[in-house]
Amino acid sequence: MVLYSDTTVWRELKNEIKPWQKRKWCIPAKANAEFVAAMEDVLEVYKLPHDPKVPLVCMDETSKQQVKEVRAPIPMSLGKCQRYDNEYERNGVSTLFMFFAPLEGWRHMETAFVRLWITSILMHRLRFIKPLSQKKPTA
Repeated sequence: MVLYSDTTVWRELKNEIKPWQKRKWCIPAKANAEFVAAMEDVLEVYKLPHDPKVPLVCMDETSKQQVKEVRAPIPMSLGKCQRYDNEYERNGVSTLFMFFAPLEGWRHMETAFVRLWITSILMHRLRFIKPLSQKKPTA
């Protein structure tokens, strides 16, 4: 039996297996047929033929924390990248709304500079969707 050190195994596998890389993915719960059925329904919408009168518009929202530097970053110099301190000051939260019509060739983004709760998110969605439904945005 041949024994290999951890370093040797790591050196051989580092180009094949990259444990430091991670990808966010939607993993359904085991034996959750309801979730799979709902995903299949969504995917069926994307298969529908293109109809300019009823465009396919996708919408997503996310919140992003706004931060402010506490100390001035050190600018990059020859052979060194810019360096900044990991300490920061919270500067609020923004909610980003993205509307995207892949078959129409346009996208639109709106920002709300406040932390939104569920009822507020629904109201903001309606506030942004209504103008989009009244006129066709240009790319």
